[in-house]
Amino acid sequence: MREGGLYPHATRSSGRLSGGLPVSDIDALMANEAYMIYRIAETYGYDIDSSIVSMLIATVGGTFTRRLLFSLVSILKIPLAAGITYAMGKVAKAYFASGMTLSRDALLGEFKRARRKARALDWYSRETYDV
Repeated sequence: MREGGLYPHATRSSGRLSGGLPVSDIDALMANEAYMIYRIAETYGYDIDSSIVSMLIATVGGTFTRRLLFSLVSILKIPLAAGITYAMGKVAKAYFASGMTLSRDALLGEFKRARRKARALDWYSRETYDV
């Protein structure tokens, strides 16, 4: 899966945050992450079930909590959702590329590295998505 394949999911996450109730976005964002994980698994030839998706999301823990807290601050919504979704995609990519053998610590390390990279991206810039 090419690097740019994660950007559409991050873009979809940021687009879902444009309005509505402050916490109402969380379900749509979690569904987007789950869909992205299924698609990445398919790319690597895996037919996974919801337990794998749940494990990956739970491994990076706090994603839901962070979203819940920051969803109350509108200006932070778009970069936060895009960055976390991007990092979650990188975790899924690393996990399936390893043959589903990465440890929890390795997955957390991947999440932290991807989150740092995501913070450096300008999620409001078109160039970020022209990969």
